[in-house]
Parts: sequence; C-alpha cells; structure tokens
Amino acid sequence: MKMTAARQIFAHMVNRRGHPRKSVVWSAELVCSYGEVAEAIVLDVSAGGAKLRVQHRFSEGEAVTFVSTRLKERRAHVVWVKADRIGIKFDDWNDLA
Repeated sequence: MKMTAARQIFAHMVNRRGHPRKSVVWSAELVCSYGEVAEAIVLDVSAGGAKLRVQHRFSEGEAVTFVSTRLKERRAHVVWVKADRIGIKFDDWNDLA
C-alpha cells in the first residue's frame, strides 16, 4: 500500500525527534544562566530533551540547568516557547543516568 504525501509528512513530523518520548508529571527546577531558579512541571521527557510547563519567561536559545530528583542535573537550551510551555534540548543527551 502506497503512502499518500500527507501521511508521509505526518510520519516525518512524528518521528523527527529521534528519541522516544514518555508522558510524565514530575516537578523540576530550571536554573537560569544568571542564577535565578524557576519551578517547572515536566510534561514529557526523552533522552534528548523535555517539554515543561513554567511560569517564568524564557527565550529560545537560553541556556539553563535542568534539576530533578528523577534525572541527574543536566545542562540544556530552550528550543521553543509557547505560552506557559517550553521545550528544552539536553546538551549531553547521549549521557543519560
């Protein structure tokens, strides 16, 4: 059975992250580069990054340190911002604990 163009695009969008995601609800903190600590709720996580709900305003490209009792402390960068949700990419994604 041949895939339609729309299905091929959708399949690409679903698989483009490269890491399986797991839906969770965990508390975490993000330490900003200037030292401020922002509370966050982790909504999903993968080896490469996470989607978080935050009250603090972040900017794309901003460097942060992700702190959670569920994972080791990780350096990351904000890759997208949408209202009270952000996506972060772990800088050391190939070194999960």
